[in-house]
Amino acid sequence: MSRTAVKYAGVALFVGGLVLSTAGVGAFSTVEANRQLFVGVGGESSSYLDVSASGATVATNGSNDGMGANTARPHEGRTASTVVLGTVTNYFPAELDTIDSTVSKTSGGVTVSDVHVRDLPLGSGARTSLMATVDCGGVSSGTVTITFEATGTDTRATAERTMPVTCVNRTSSSPPNPSRPPSPQRAGGGSR
Repeated sequence: MSRTAVKYAGVALFVGGLVLSTAGVGAFSTVEANRQLFVGVGGESSSYLDVSASGATVATNGSNDGMGANTARPHEGRTASTVVLGTVTNYFPAELDTIDSTVSKTSGGVTVSDVHVRDLPLGSGARTSLMATVDCGGVSSGTVTITFEATGTDTRATAERTMPVTCVNRTSSSPPNPSRPPSPQRAGGGSR
């Protein structure tokens, strides 16, 4: 091979190297792929956050006689009572740090406020009471729809539940609660 041919081959290799160094050589900066992901929504029995209604009853005249365990009565001078609306159970494998609850709708004239869970944080498998302040406003029953958002480390769940509230005006002729001894009666009458 002559010297001229070697020169041309050297120049061609040099120019080829320059072209390859400035042009892409097959490297990439973005990858796009299509994958199928199937997400199923489980039923209530397999939920991670279980919110169950207990059927709260509010005695509107302040008497709790004969009403049962989920009954509350207003404090003197108030028409609202704090009641147990239900329970919240954590079925996540992790602890829940917060459970925020918001009343999204009420029916029947019942007013519900200050909805909260009794115990936080809520460990995995633990259950706590769902509390609320209920004002019957002279009605006999209604419902409250509550939206929940529970969060923990790498955990988030939302739920919405409608719960019944029954308001009962107990009269003095109602039968006493057999689980409680009768309250002492003041003898005499009149005022001091």
